[in-house]
Amino acid sequence: MSGVRAPRVLLSVIAATTAGVLPTFLTGGLSVQLRADLGFSETVLGAIVSASLATSALASMSFGHWIEARGSTASMRTACLIGAASLSASALAPAWPVLAVTIAAGGLANALAQPASNALVVESVPPRRHAGALGVKQAAIPTATLLAGLAVPALALTVGWRWAYGAGALLALGAAAAVPRIDSPRRTARTASSGRGGDLAVGALVVLAVGLACGSAVANSFGAFVTSGAVEAGLSEAAAGTLLAASSALGITVRLVVGWLGDRIPHRAFRVVAAMIVGGGIGALLLARGTGTSYVIGSLVAFGSGWAWPGLFNFGVVAAHRHAPARATSVTQVGAYAGGALGPLAFGAIASGAGYRAAWTIAALVALTAAIVVTVGARSLAARTAEPRA
Repeated sequence: MSGVRAPRVLLSVIAATTAGVLPTFLTGGLSVQLRADLGFSETVLGAIVSASLATSALASMSFGHWIEARGSTASMRTACLIGAASLSASALAPAWPVLAVTIAAGGLANALAQPASNALVVESVPPRRHAGALGVKQAAIPTATLLAGLAVPALALTVGWRWAYGAGALLALGAAAAVPRIDSPRRTARTASSGRGGDLAVGALVVLAVGLACGSAVANSFGAFVTSGAVEAGLSEAAAGTLLAASSALGITVRLVVGWLGDRIPHRAFRVVAAMIVGGGIGALLLARGTGTSYVIGSLVAFGSGWAWPGLFNFGVVAAHRHAPARATSVTQVGAYAGGALGPLAFGAIASGAGYRAAWTIAALVALTAAIVVTVGARSLAARTAEPRA
């Protein structure tokens, strides 16, 4: 890797992944102020967040090949620039339909940054440390929600939500500059489709993608609706933003710890993932109670368990496909984006019609389903990768 040190690589991975998801989660964090100023409901909020993730889902598969052809670092830099453009345009949005378009366009940054970052980790970090490195990389997701939470009292309630998007755009540009100027290994489309490079456990990956879709539907609902749900439960707008930041900080810590643990129990990665998703369901049930205390505890449990497992999930996928990490994770990421798109949309509709208590309760049931499907997919993957190869 041209002498570039691992800490700088991991810093660039965190920065690029954060830039990729910031348009989506900053919108969730600023939801109360956006709805008050632009005049839209929880259903529309869910639709705006879902539009971004739907864009990511549609682009993910093709980006896997694109990354292998052009290199992970160039792809990460491009993702940051797309994120900066999305955030800049969102800061100028005159009405919510325009905001929906600008945030949806930001989904391209997410679709590109995620598999490109996974590929760079595999290229630059020793295999024995992949779980920890991917845990560090996935810490970018709650980092984005932490920034969104801090943006509420620091910017949205002082100078306005448009300045929060503007600050996010500057961060994304800084992330582009943080990507090291190195020539990462590239794989042509011809090479990637031949030999072992074309050997993916597609069936198992599809099942895992379905489980990831269910888990992401719940997790992204946490990110999109915790602040507005907190206000509904009686917390002030500033307290709601602070709760989002605190929950995100816990999520960051747990992702790092789980990544460290994954390198020590690599064959049990998906078991831990399933258990953590169930924990997220318990957090959702606490949120459903709707009292101030239960909401605070539920938010911490939701982020600390129910949204702290994606790094370990990606490690399980990468460990079975070290020859093609970008393409393998681009398959499962379709599930992440699809679930992330449908989850907030459905949650917003349920919250608008039946209330937050019903929405959080249904989210808990979806989390249980996710844990079951991930377990089935993990067994299929283990059986598939254990087969002797010709």
